Amino acid sequence: MHLKIAMLFFAAVIVGSVHAQATGSGKVIETRVTEQAMPRNGMPAFYKYLDDSIQFPQRCLELELPGLIQLRFVVDTGGRISQIKPIYENSLCPEYTAQSIRLLLASQPWIPGQKNGEVVNSYRNLLIRICISEDYEE
Repeated sequence: MHLKIAMLFFAAVIVGSVHAQATGSGKVIETRVTEQAMPRNGMPAFYKYLDDSIQFPQRCLELELPGLIQLRFVVDTGGRISQIKPIYENSLCPEYTAQSIRLLLASQPWIPGQKNGEVVNSYRNLLIRICISEDYEE
């Protein structure tokens, strides 16, 4: 059986005219940036890292359950990821969400987002689609 994992990145959804949020520590987290935070080695390398590192739950493999997970997280000015929250997760295999969060936290520091040329703390959304197929070819 071959496994395939596909990731799609997209900008944070903006509601109303809020462009930044302050945290309890006074740190501002931008919701609109001119350049999104990105994995340090680029998207192809990040996809490969996720593909190579995911530990598929046996139960989900046996049932050939696909997965769709949407995570929202913060990338700070040092490229560190924090405040990961699932926005959508597959109720048939919640283990996919745990695996996705584990891999995101273990990834290398990211290139932080920028707003008008200035490095900022920013929100980022990640959509991960997991497909299990016997006929998948790399």
